[in-house]
Amino acid sequence: EIMLQLLQRARELGDESSVPYILVLLGWTECLQGDFAQAGRHGSEGLAHAEQVGQETLVAYLLGLRVLVLAHTGPPDEAAAEGKRALELAARTRSRPAEYLTRWGLGLAALSTADADEAVRSLAPIVDLARRESFAEPGATRFITDVAEALAQTAGDEAAELLDWYEGHARRLGRRSALASSARCRGLLAAEAGDV
Repeated sequence: EIMLQLLQRARELGDESSVPYILVLLGWTECLQGDFAQAGRHGSEGLAHAEQVGQETLVAYLLGLRVLVLAHTGPPDEAAAEGKRALELAARTRSRPAEYLTRWGLGLAALSTADADEAVRSLAPIVDLARRESFAEPGATRFITDVAEALAQTAGDEAAELLDWYEGHARRLGRRSALASSARCRGLLAAEAGDV
């Protein structure tokens, strides 16, 4: 609701430069709520605005949002094509948030096609960043359970260690959804080990 109010206010003021940023944050929030259709609409609108006013960093960020939406709704090859463009632009503009969002979407798209190796490759740079920079908030590192799911098939010990790190923060901060996701991954690890 706050972001919708900010969007309305920016439009009333004619503040075209703020609109794409508000739309990317709004779209990301809608993804987290599972409203991928609305996230896609807001992402497309933000992308058009950002391209129109020449905000390359926000173009990269909005392309990353599109990749995340496509990972949930669209063909994986479409997510991969958009992801390539987004990562190139993110590197050129040095946009960590754009890279973060894009890699999360690419990892999720690979996971949806059961390509565990590609999921790990896509997510590894942001996992490394999160651990190196000590990201403690599980809500900011939701992709950890995606990479743990992929690793469960190939490197169970690595997956368990990663889950220990993520789940430790979730317990300390009382993040129930992160604890539930961790428990799901623990179940996958047990199943992979033959402990049904």
